[in-house]
Amino acid sequence: MVLKNNYKITAKIHMEGFLKLVQSKYNKKDQRIIGSALEFAKISHEGQTRVGSSNPYIIHPIAVAKNLIHLNMDSATIAAALLHDVIEDANVSERTIEKEFGKEITFLVKGATKLNKIQYQGMERYVENLRKMFLAMAEDVRVVLIKLYDRLNNLETLYVFPTEKQQRIAKESLEIYSPLAYRLGIGELRGQIEDLAFPYAYPQEYKWLIENTKEKYEERIKYLKKIQPIVLRELKKEGISPQNIHSRAKHHYSLYQKLLKFDMDFKRYMTWWP
Repeated sequence: MVLKNNYKITAKIHMEGFLKLVQSKYNKKDQRIIGSALEFAKISHEGQTRVGSSNPYIIHPIAVAKNLIHLNMDSATIAAALLHDVIEDANVSERTIEKEFGKEITFLVKGATKLNKIQYQGMERYVENLRKMFLAMAEDVRVVLIKLYDRLNNLETLYVFPTEKQQRIAKESLEIYSPLAYRLGIGELRGQIEDLAFPYAYPQEYKWLIENTKEKYEERIKYLKKIQPIVLRELKKEGISPQNIHSRAKHHYSLYQKLLKFDMDFKRYMTWWP
């Protein structure tokens, strides 16, 4: 009984927080569409939990939908993100989705379901074909975005799977999902995918990099914090008023890829780095 109550409380907290975000971003009509999709997803996934945890399954589609809200996607995309697993994991028919939500949202949900069937084969010659297949099958960039953020959330809970599956999913993410995010111009997402997948895809290399860059990484972050107000001051002198200034130290996987070109020699890399 306690577990059941915790399940309901957790689901309610996540749903209420999500609806507050929706209310701050969308008009009444869009709020109704998204709210209906949320309720439908909640009922469809009732009793289901995320693999390896007691958390309600609804937390996953909510996480995917939240990220897409931050990209300012339309209500149809947000609704489809909430519903993206109901066909495969809750045995809801396409006809039922179309009856409830119309053709556009059904099209997006079907597209995301199709992409679930693509798996990394581990052979380099297949990688480019798989990327093209993603885009060809999707027919709509919104489907690809749903799948990208679906994968991001899956990577955040990858620790629950056996090692072999962790490595397959992580390498698939580095070879297929990360380049797709790059091609779509979402650099932040690309970095998140790579840094989450890196420790599972290449654990020894990741361990070596962390051990050898901890101090350097912290120094870079301190430097960026120090330089940011200076940049802002100089921009204002020139009559430029930026809305915001973002800075970051290089992502771990990106740094690893660069170091490979220098035979993992930090001195050579630092000499080259401007």
